[in-house]
This record gives sequence, structure tokens and C-alpha cells, in this order.
Amino acid sequence: RADSDYGLGFRMKVVNGETYFGHTGWNEGFSARLIASQRLGQGVVILINANQPRFIDELEQAVAREYQWPGFE
Repeated sequence: RADSDYGLGFRMKVVNGETYFGHTGWNEGFSARLIASQRLGQGVVILINANQPRFIDELEQAVAREYQWPGFE
């Protein structure tokens, strides 16, 4: 939907004007995140054996910096 952050099961995320889509999940002892850009044709799936969302944030930022994703500067 145009008036929502969600579309077709994925959450839409705008980072400094650049649109990404993704999905998160967790279970006791595990966390996961997918984030990708259709325009760039790039993305990452992060799976860790811990409930540490801040650590997943750090990993996402590291990938975004390494691959120079727009909006993550």
C-alpha cells in the first residue's frame, strides 16, 4: 500500500531518501534480518545465534558501508 511501510509481506524502509525492503524475525536464541534494494540489485541476509538486535544493526551498517549503499553514509 502506498500509505503504509509494508507491501507484499516486506517492510519498506527509507534511509535518507533511498528505499529498501526487508523483513526481520526472531525466536528464542536466534535473530534474522533481510534488507535489500531493488534499484541497486543488492541485499544481505543476517542470521545470528542470539537475540541481539543492536548487533544485527551493526552488521547491517557494516555491509552498507562496505558496499556503499546510498542513504547509509
